Amino acid sequence: MGYLYFAEDTHNDDSKIANYLILEDLDLHVYATGLGALRKYSVYDLSMLAEAPSISPASQEYLWGDNDYIYTVSAGTGEYGRVRKYQKADLTLMASSTHVPGSSAFGLWGDDTYIYELSYTSGVIRFLKSDLSYVDALYIPAITSGNWIDDEYLYVGSGGSGDGTLYKIS
Repeated sequence: MGYLYFAEDTHNDDSKIANYLILEDLDLHVYATGLGALRKYSVYDLSMLAEAPSISPASQEYLWGDNDYIYTVSAGTGEYGRVRKYQKADLTLMASSTHVPGSSAFGLWGDDTYIYELSYTSGVIRFLKSDLSYVDALYIPAITSGNWIDDEYLYVGSGGSGDGTLYKIS
């Protein structure tokens, strides 16, 4: 049996979204990120509802969202690790981190107070959700995979030149 699809994105002729990273919310929207773009689509027909201002030449590598905002972390010339906060309604840029670790990001996650960027060379970097100001960093070697958060802990995996350890951080 083959796969069925009911709609397709017809807005990709500009190559801004080369690799989709998708986040769905309960308001029936899908958010996709890629090369220089963050876009909001309708779940019903994939019509594009909003697009964030271009941040070219950076690409938005990962995204995470809460009830009101979408957070992205970028990679690109001079932008490696910059976290941005967008309003969900129309993708207006609300804040941008000034702390840029200068390394490849491998994930982004948040809780009620903080946004956590997972970086290959810098470990877990913590920002305040309110204004994306830098709080601190916990060095974990070679974060390259996996992140998840529950009510109490952040879980991250170390790979690449790391030792393959799974970390549980409170």
